[in-house]
Amino acid sequence: MLGQYAVVSRSLVTGLVAWFFTTLALTSLLSVGGWLWGGRQAHRMRFGWHLKTVVLTTRAMPAGTVLSPDDLTTGGLPEQFVTDSLVPVADLRTVLGRRLTVDVSKNDAVAFAHFAPRPHPLVGCVDAARKAASVFASTPDAGVDEFLARLEVAVDRELAAGGTRELP
Repeated sequence: MLGQYAVVSRSLVTGLVAWFFTTLALTSLLSVGGWLWGGRQAHRMRFGWHLKTVVLTTRAMPAGTVLSPDDLTTGGLPEQFVTDSLVPVADLRTVLGRRLTVDVSKNDAVAFAHFAPRPHPLVGCVDAARKAASVFASTPDAGVDEFLARLEVAVDRELAAGGTRELP
């Protein structure tokens, strides 16, 4: 009879050992899987929160303020909030001397929409061509020399009014 118990004990021990190692293996797999999944979730949660350097205002300013170097600085903004509408640090000099069209608060990110759009360079050429055409139309029978003389007078009048002789 003692032999029967020894057989049962061996199968019981074998079953317990198998159960122990199976449980250990499953626990290890679940732990590693949870660790990998948790790391992936942490990466997803951090995505978009790395800081990108942008142009910021140093003080609150009303609309109409002309920007000087003392009015601007650089600072970090989460990358998910940085769009193409914001002035990049590389273009900081392009906004100096420009007039704000909106009120801004301290530490606001500077956007291109904060300024009046600049006229296209050809606008000045079109205006000059219209003035030249009006001068030419006022002297239909005049020769080229008289036309150029009147055009020179019109240009001098424009310069006296604050215009520029340079093409835009």
